Amino acid sequence: MLNRPTRIGILQALRDDGSTEAALKYLVLYQNILQKSLEFSFLPVLGADELLVRLQASEHSDRLDASVVTLEMAKFCSEYLQRVRERAVRYDIPSEEPDVIVIVSRGRFSNRHYFIGEENWSIIALGDWDSVMAPPSVVESILTLLVEIGVIAACGEKWPRSHHETKGCLFDFTASLKEARYKVLNGFICAACEQTITVAHSEQLVKDARTLAERNWLGDSEEPSHVSVMARNLGFPLFRTRGFSPSFAERAKSLLEEEGAKEAIKLVFGVLLTGLLFWLGWKK
Repeated sequence: MLNRPTRIGILQALRDDGSTEAALKYLVLYQNILQKSLEFSFLPVLGADELLVRLQASEHSDRLDASVVTLEMAKFCSEYLQRVRERAVRYDIPSEEPDVIVIVSRGRFSNRHYFIGEENWSIIALGDWDSVMAPPSVVESILTLLVEIGVIAACGEKWPRSHHETKGCLFDFTASLKEARYKVLNGFICAACEQTITVAHSEQLVKDARTLAERNWLGDSEEPSHVSVMARNLGFPLFRTRGFSPSFAERAKSLLEEEGAKEAIKLVFGVLLTGLLFWLGWKK
């Protein structure tokens, strides 16, 4: 077991208007202060890498061959990490290499898998995401998959294998992206997986993974936390957005609700002020 957090380095290949990327980056990095077992970081995009470009574009093009991408990833990781080292030297700063590189993309694979990976890399490919799959939101789905990948990386060869039964567990086998919603919504770790993670790593990893996967730190639509409010301020109303980017209607509804709350507060203060003035006038 490592005497430090397992490092998950993330590359975004989402190709959106920026609001999703900004909100996702904030939410992922916020998880670093909630626990100590996993450490998330966003890696720099160094030029227009051909593989990243293909993963961005494949949502609107032919599906990528997962076996070909798997072969390409070994070379990509080696060359990419070398460029990161060279960049760190140029800036005269230390560089901590991730234990696993995760590419979050809107790609689509020929085998229709939404998540492929090996020991030191993973690709989340959500090009088949559709707004009808919400809830949960696509951002919540990405957060859950990152926790799952982090636990797998931390456990190494003894990571909890996916079970066929649908338990709403982080390690459910799901034949389709639509079915993955249950493990995202529940944030549950079943008894068998909990035991496997404890033996392979620690009870603390189970506790920390559950803290992140349950996502109580986000609050809900009725009582949003300051974290989800910040995500909304970054342009992604978490409890309203169904697709990759907020639609015009979703943005408008979120704005109206926010303005409505402000107007309600103004109204209350107005009534109180009127009552106070009336009372003072009556007293005189």
